Amino acid sequence: MDENFVPPVTNTEQSTGLTPTPEKKIRSKAPIVWAVVIILLIAAGAGAYWWRNDQATTQQAAQEAKIADLQSQIDELNKPIDTDVSNSDVSEGLTEADKDSIEASIISGNTATLDGYMASEVSVIIAASEGIGPRTPSEAINDLVYIESAVDPWDFDLGAMILGEYALGDYKEYFKTDSIVGRSADNKVIVFNFNSAGKIDGIFMTIDASFL
Repeated sequence: MDENFVPPVTNTEQSTGLTPTPEKKIRSKAPIVWAVVIILLIAAGAGAYWWRNDQATTQQAAQEAKIADLQSQIDELNKPIDTDVSNSDVSEGLTEADKDSIEASIISGNTATLDGYMASEVSVIIAASEGIGPRTPSEAINDLVYIESAVDPWDFDLGAMILGEYALGDYKEYFKTDSIVGRSADNKVIVFNFNSAGKIDGIFMTIDASFL
């Protein structure tokens, strides 16, 4: 045999060489790809969980704020009406007997008796008009002719609901804590207001309660 003879390399021998085949390269990359996919899936799941948790927290905060606002409104409505007689609108010199006499003067039509209950100047205002303005006691009594045609009976015990409605209307400034308010059967209204000495210093009248 020739000493310089080199036998040919077979396919089997070639496959055992150091250079990997394309198939081995693909297999070597597969674990990395799966690891990346798993990491991305974990990240996506964590993001979705965070988003849902954030949305739930925001919604809960909004609901709690709404509940707190509603509770505040309920508490405000449940506050007791202030009936403290120390209110600045209340006249210290006005007695129950005075109130009865003033109401009786309108009910009976004997308005001349009001002279002794009036201050030296009385502001007379008529609704839906320019009003009259400052008057002497005798002039103010004469101005009461405006309601002279009122139909009996007069009601001077109108109740808190009706007085509350009047006190929220366009002429609310004339409806005070110590005002005497009367309404006739045909809806005419008269209001007496008082100074700190319990004397009539204001008279408000309307030909119809619908103006209030």
